[in-house]
Amino acid sequence: MAKRSTAPGGIPQLLAVSLPATPPEHPLPATVREVDAIQASTGRLSITRLNDRKASMAAVLEGMKECNWLHLACHGAQNAASPTDGAFMLFDGDLTLKEIMKQSFSHTELAVLLACQTAKGDKELSGEAVHLAAGMLMAGYESVVGTMWSINDNDGPIIAGKFYKYLVEEAGVNSGRAAYAYALTFAMTEVTSVSARLFILYLNDAMLQFFGLPSWFGAQHVEIDR
Repeated sequence: MAKRSTAPGGIPQLLAVSLPATPPEHPLPATVREVDAIQASTGRLSITRLNDRKASMAAVLEGMKECNWLHLACHGAQNAASPTDGAFMLFDGDLTLKEIMKQSFSHTELAVLLACQTAKGDKELSGEAVHLAAGMLMAGYESVVGTMWSINDNDGPIIAGKFYKYLVEEAGVNSGRAAYAYALTFAMTEVTSVSARLFILYLNDAMLQFFGLPSWFGAQHVEIDR
């Protein structure tokens, strides 16, 4: 399959993955509505959708090679003892960071990880970002949005819809990575649940000087705490 970073007309290509059920983990029925909300938020975004059975490890990896934006609505699991064995739980198994990092991605820009605790590190490993969000940066994504703890399933559709609406309709799809922080702030104004109050946006080294803050595991984090 040929690689491409954008759809015709320069619109980013988004891979949206939703897993409403991955036994024995508890169901996440709102993940389907989450992707529905993204589609409804704007008609200007080119979306490749993988839901439930279609969200296999092979299909997701292939989609990641094709698309420059990634949205994962699923369970995630960290592994403090072996960080690269942290994984996203897909239909046919766990897609580990180790496997993702083996791939060749030429144009990955943004990954939004609405999975459980994707940006929560290990308190025993001071100064190290032992989490899925940092792993996605190492895999080649320029910016990653992650959660500090498990969010309410029903908050996902609200956050996702508002986030992409701002990016595409307000900031403009080609407005640059600084827009991600503004889009995340905009989305946070729409939720009141405690579980959704803290997201973190991780940026690659190219953005460190823009924010004037020190690096942290080769990335910068901007806390959005209402």
